[in-house]
Amino acid sequence: FDIFVEARGRTSVYSVESVLVSIMFLRLYLVWTYYREWLFARYTTKNFASRMNDVPMDSKLAVKAILDDRPFAFLGFVLVWTVLVLAYLVRIAESPVNVQHLYFWNQLWLIVVTITATGYGDLYPITHLGRLICCIAMFVGAMLLATLTATVSSQLALNAGESRLMMFLQSERWEKDIRLAAIKSIQSWWRRSIKHPKTL
Repeated sequence: FDIFVEARGRTSVYSVESVLVSIMFLRLYLVWTYYREWLFARYTTKNFASRMNDVPMDSKLAVKAILDDRPFAFLGFVLVWTVLVLAYLVRIAESPVNVQHLYFWNQLWLIVVTITATGYGDLYPITHLGRLICCIAMFVGAMLLATLTATVSSQLALNAGESRLMMFLQSERWEKDIRLAAIKSIQSWWRRSIKHPKTL
């Protein structure tokens, strides 16, 4: 059984197997659900702590915890899986009408170029579904870049010990500046007193 879709003067023929495989990718959410439960299962008092602090133990908290614990490994994992899944979806959408998309490496290249917002233009989607998938890739790329920027910024921030050290060094510099200002004030007063002895 095949599905015929006409778009931009071209007729795409999609097999039911391809459509079902595309829908099956939604089951990847179950992997995330399992990982989230495993992440919180390590804590024996998780339900009590959640009620005490009035913070739900949901996906949002899990993402924050992972980004705090292993940010670069998590972002790399998400990037690799996003590229693989979206590249396969582009393959399903584009291969019936575009000869360039018969090779999986071409879809990988297209998605990587789209996610990184480079856009060489050597490969591009021609079906509506392929364009939709590339739009999703652009959105995911922007989100990953924003998350990476925030993660790097937080990793480069000074911790409490480093802040105390820098404050101590800064106070030492301020003390030198105060001494220099006092020396200049005394020199200025001395020069005026030489010119005008009544000021002594």
